[in-house]
Amino acid sequence: MSKKDFNQLIKKFGKSLDIKKFYDLGGTSEQMKEFIFTTLSPFYRNSNFIKKNTLLCVPEAIAITRHLDNPLYLQPFKDCLKIYNSAKDINPQETFLACANWNSLIERGISRFWSIIYLHDELDVSEIYDKAFNFFEIIKTTIEGLIQPFLRCLLALIKIIQGTKSDFIQINNKSLGLIVKEILDSNNLKNILEPQPFNIRINQWRNIAAHDASWSIRIDKILCEYGTQKKRKNFTISIKELEKMANRFIYTFYLLKTSYNIFTGDNLEDITKLIPEETHRPELRVSRFVGALLIQGLEVKELKYDSNIAMMKIDDLSYEDPFENRLISFQLLIGLWKTTKSQSLNIEYWKNNEKYITIQCEAEHCEKASYEQINFTEFSDKVNILFMKK
Repeated sequence: MSKKDFNQLIKKFGKSLDIKKFYDLGGTSEQMKEFIFTTLSPFYRNSNFIKKNTLLCVPEAIAITRHLDNPLYLQPFKDCLKIYNSAKDINPQETFLACANWNSLIERGISRFWSIIYLHDELDVSEIYDKAFNFFEIIKTTIEGLIQPFLRCLLALIKIIQGTKSDFIQINNKSLGLIVKEILDSNNLKNILEPQPFNIRINQWRNIAAHDASWSIRIDKILCEYGTQKKRKNFTISIKELEKMANRFIYTFYLLKTSYNIFTGDNLEDITKLIPEETHRPELRVSRFVGALLIQGLEVKELKYDSNIAMMKIDDLSYEDPFENRLISFQLLIGLWKTTKSQSLNIEYWKNNEKYITIQCEAEHCEKASYEQINFTEFSDKVNILFMKK
């Protein structure tokens, strides 16, 4: 495929960002990797990370592509990334430690993102009160659970840039309002902390959304109140405007998450060794694993698992020879174990409604291969072939 044809393919893919459509249009896994590298390399200082971990970078590449022409997204994203890199240039170790300290709260917040997505996508109510209530729930949870941990981490980095003490406990004990004020006082991130067109601080949006008494319906408008008892302010907003604000805060979460992931990816080894190992919500691991397979042209048609057994059925969307490509399922056993932690792993490989191979392996062998205690040849000897199409 020529460079011109590849660019046209990416342009068509970019309209939907449906990974399956990329392969339907004739794309290959290598071209998908090229798209990811081309999209992300301007933002990574260590471009080797993208080459070595292309599949881990899928969410960031899609997020940036989706919002490339959106000034409300791209510039704040660049501003956040600049804060991370500027802090590192001044004091690398303190910067890595700050990112490690806030990682657990950031991950915990991201685990709550699923409920927001489901609520946002399935919202189908006609009454203005019900719509307003649901949009305010989205705003409250997005700001409180998702955005807030990133802002605390960014304030810690701003203090490093300013040459003042960056204390995790002190920052963690500050109110969101104080966090927002200190970031704004440093002349940073005004466009996301006081979003237009209302120019009301993000902590006040959280307060309005969190308290039913702070908003009420006035015919076809919503009256919102905020501020202290002595300095109470109010404004009106339509349901359409409220929906736009809910989306705006979701975009804010995306840009904060993308800038954080790029910086931590750039400095993965230095930051990871400072992060205690934690168990995250299973859906996050499954989603990342399924997304990574789709980038390779492998669609997960079925995945069931518990502590004892994991069973996955994959469909090859690529144009590769299935008799050769089916052997990739051996490698996927390791990823399936990392994702599910089941004791027995089973994979079925299908293409064009035909099954080509079924394999099984025990967790202990996947774990050893994962930690390179055995090589791939030794691991392959431990894999049981239950079915193979002749």
